[in-house]
Amino acid sequence: MSFVNKHCAQRLFVKQYYKLLRWVMPSERELRRCTREVQAVADTILLRRLQESEEKINTRSDLLSLFIRKARELAPEGVKNSGEECKHDVASLLGPKTLRSIILTFVFAGRDTTAECLTYSFYAIARHPGVQKRIVQELESTKTNTGPACTTFTFDEVKKLKYLEAVVYEAVRLYPALPFNVKNAVKDDYLP
Repeated sequence: MSFVNKHCAQRLFVKQYYKLLRWVMPSERELRRCTREVQAVADTILLRRLQESEEKINTRSDLLSLFIRKARELAPEGVKNSGEECKHDVASLLGPKTLRSIILTFVFAGRDTTAECLTYSFYAIARHPGVQKRIVQELESTKTNTGPACTTFTFDEVKKLKYLEAVVYEAVRLYPALPFNVKNAVKDDYLP
């Protein structure tokens, strides 16, 4: 994984030439080999999980299970457990290829950036006890199901955590995980 991250970062410096260089550079061949290998592992995991029963998926609380549950909820009858790409517009947004992309995004893009985001968010919260108190109040007031067995928040509950969301965004603004990330506009914006 470190090889892939390092190689992609190097592309930033030769971005106009890397498409030409990928046919002659050994590191590009190695990157393609690594990419195929990682995709094969992700596909194996995904297909195994897609074949699990509804009951088993419902008992899991990991992110992939949440996405599979949502995909099955949106899928038309007949394609819920087959693992094939759905033709239904909304359901196809969470088809197997998209789920694989989600897995790989969390593995690669989320490895360092998520750790930094969480670290700096906790750091910023720890430095401001008033903010910490307000977050705890928001969490307590938002949680609808209480009791010792209920420790996770539902999607609907998380959507209501506006103050916590603002705190995390502010921490990311103050302490960006990728300060050298270069963004380009796809097209010009025109204000009315």
